[in-house]
Amino acid sequence: MFRAPYRCRSWRHAGPCRLWCGACDFVRVRDAVSKFADWSYVVLTFRRDDQADPWLQYRQAYFCWNRLRTKMYRTFGRFRYIQTWERFQKGGCHVNLLVSNRQLLDNLMYYNDPVCPPWFQLHGQDAGFGWRCWGEPLTGKPDAIAGYLTKLARELTGAGQKGQIPLDAPRHFRRLRASRKTLPPRRKSDWTGRLVFSEIGPFLELDRRRQAAAGELDQAAAGVGAIQ
Repeated sequence: MFRAPYRCRSWRHAGPCRLWCGACDFVRVRDAVSKFADWSYVVLTFRRDDQADPWLQYRQAYFCWNRLRTKMYRTFGRFRYIQTWERFQKGGCHVNLLVSNRQLLDNLMYYNDPVCPPWFQLHGQDAGFGWRCWGEPLTGKPDAIAGYLTKLARELTGAGQKGQIPLDAPRHFRRLRASRKTLPPRRKSDWTGRLVFSEIGPFLELDRRRQAAAGELDQAAAGVGAIQ
């Protein structure tokens, strides 16, 4: 039993909380990518001229994606998806989309040009996104999945230098979204405890003493073992 400071474990809170949340979400995405096949990587943006206010972009993100998702279902059939949302340094947001669907994969392989793929450029704008987009298949490239996961890890933990974590998003905005039963649940530990409202200073001092006492006991046990 020991006392430790409370961690909100939110991606909005820089430091251990964001690192924990990012690492946990990364493991979930990694497991989902390894479980399902036929992945494609798509990036969708917003036109700043149409929605100059970044806050409005976040508010409209759900409706834009819902319209595009319906069109994708009618064109390519059932699919699984994983989304991660990022912000630009100059304001505004964009979405990184990972889709598991064989027909979409074949479509992107047919055009073989990741810059502004025709289907997403046309229907993405109809749904409310901008004309700038990106799309490439992740099958057939040995390092494609590994490269995406490396970028994802830096993105989720805030390790990148560009600082694309959407801190300017409204409250309750989810930067990581996925279709049902695509991402596994977060892993839980056996640790339990109780939240106590008090100053953190005494708790840290008690924890320091506990660690010091544990170290002395370990040294004493090592000395007894050496004598025997």
